[in-house]
Amino acid sequence: MTVFPFKTPEQQAAHRLTQKLIQQGYRKQALHCYTDKSGKPIYWRIRLKHPGNHKKWIRPLMQDDSGDFILKEPYFSDHKPLYHLHHIMQHPEAVVWIVEGEWCVY
Repeated sequence: MTVFPFKTPEQQAAHRLTQKLIQQGYRKQALHCYTDKSGKPIYWRIRLKHPGNHKKWIRPLMQDDSGDFILKEPYFSDHKPLYHLHHIMQHPEAVVWIVEGEWCVY
């Protein structure tokens, strides 16, 4: 999990794409990175939450073919990758718990 301080390109894109929501009172909670088996980022999930009404705003963030960041999930022909896939691949003997949502991982 990364609470985005706007240093990386994906953090800057998440900040730019959520400005209207932040102005409406939403607060940044996390930018979850999904990777391939080797640890290369595939896409991210932006997580915001409004402290007043407790509504969550969770959206996928990916780079399109031109390198621009867009609010969209990539197409997966086979299946979506598990969150923290590269960590799982580093420890194939470990027990893996499947939970609902990235936030539950921590």
